[in-house]
Amino acid sequence: MLQSILTIRYKQFIRESIDLGFVRIVLVLLTIGFGILFLYHQPQNLEDTSYAFLFLIASLHWYRKDKRFLKIITEQPILIYFVEYSLLVLPLLAFLIGFQQWKLIPFVFGIISLISL
Repeated sequence: MLQSILTIRYKQFIRESIDLGFVRIVLVLLTIGFGILFLYHQPQNLEDTSYAFLFLIASLHWYRKDKRFLKIITEQPILIYFVEYSLLVLPLLAFLIGFQQWKLIPFVFGIISLISL
């Protein structure tokens, strides 16, 4: 069930990317690239960045429109939320590992667990 939900999410992402258009995709990729470059040169801001990232994920969870759908099709929507949010937080985790911010990694997963409830 989890794999089918993630496959649906992947197909939605591809469809939305195609609908977004080439120019907007380039702008989004440039924004992401500059954000990564900023984080690379300012590693002392990783804690604040973690808070901001987690706030964005919490906002995403609060305004989800598919909560009812997930409750209908699966018995464990919390697991689906946790996996989806864990996938979204992978870039942040890569930076935390790269800059050896070990204390923030369990914090990030703890907050994701709380958000998923």
